[in-house]
Amino acid sequence: EVKVLVQHEFAMFSLLDVYKVAAFKPVKHNFVARNFSQVEEMITALQLYGSVISLRENLENITFDTGLVIAFPDMFTNIEDLSLRHIDTISKVNNRLTIELANKLNMRFNTHQTDNYGWHQPNGSFDGLMGRFQRYELDFGQMAIFMRLDRIALCDFVAETFRIRAGIMFRQPPLSAVANIFAMPFENDVWISLVVLVVVTFCVFALELLFSPHNHEMDYWDCAVFVWGAMCQQGFYVSVANRSARIIIFTTFVATLFLFTSFSANIVALLQSPSEAIHTLKDLSQSPLEIGVQDTVFKNCCTLLK
Repeated sequence: EVKVLVQHEFAMFSLLDVYKVAAFKPVKHNFVARNFSQVEEMITALQLYGSVISLRENLENITFDTGLVIAFPDMFTNIEDLSLRHIDTISKVNNRLTIELANKLNMRFNTHQTDNYGWHQPNGSFDGLMGRFQRYELDFGQMAIFMRLDRIALCDFVAETFRIRAGIMFRQPPLSAVANIFAMPFENDVWISLVVLVVVTFCVFALELLFSPHNHEMDYWDCAVFVWGAMCQQGFYVSVANRSARIIIFTTFVATLFLFTSFSANIVALLQSPSEAIHTLKDLSQSPLEIGVQDTVFKNCCTLLK
């Protein structure tokens, strides 16, 4: 901060806050206090003026040269593409933060892409992002980077934006992955009742066929086909003549319709339900789940240091 004290006539003074948005921008000034003569007045004016940060948030659309690391260029689509969240995660997270910063401070970025963060070479130079800092090609980086002793001399580290820590994100697997959901919509008693319904319907239809005075042009195997078709929501290819056979067919189709509807609704609910099969580490170790680990560049460095 630069404050300039200007003396006027009659022992009067003015205090100015002088600054430049950039080296190629003209000098700007704001009056902290005008036409005062006492030191107490100047101190009071400085206290009322407060911090200059809020007065310098407009960078007047300056363009900064920035750097961004795309460690997996063969899989890269777009920095705003969140369909592959595990690809260049740090770059995508910090890019969103710097975009919000640019909107707040009224500035723009000329982003340069590199394929690594920058490592010390045998000839003393750096490659990647740190190499661009070493050659004064960038103003700042649009992402977080590890603070290492060999990098401190090349750039200034501002703030922590991405905390690296070990963690496991566990989500219960879907129920369809650990159990046969087609046997779960009904309890065992319901399944037994369905079997009994099939047998009773077959027997009643066979008895009606045996004692009916009408010729239905069907045999006993057609009764089994009818019952099986009704359970599968299929029609019946034989036209019966008497009322008793029609009542049997109508009752069977209505009963199986409600059963099929209930079964389908329970299947949909089970497909959207998580399982409760994993409660302990033993359950987790014995489960067929697979674990995914992100391949990052800095893991090799950490392993080497360890």
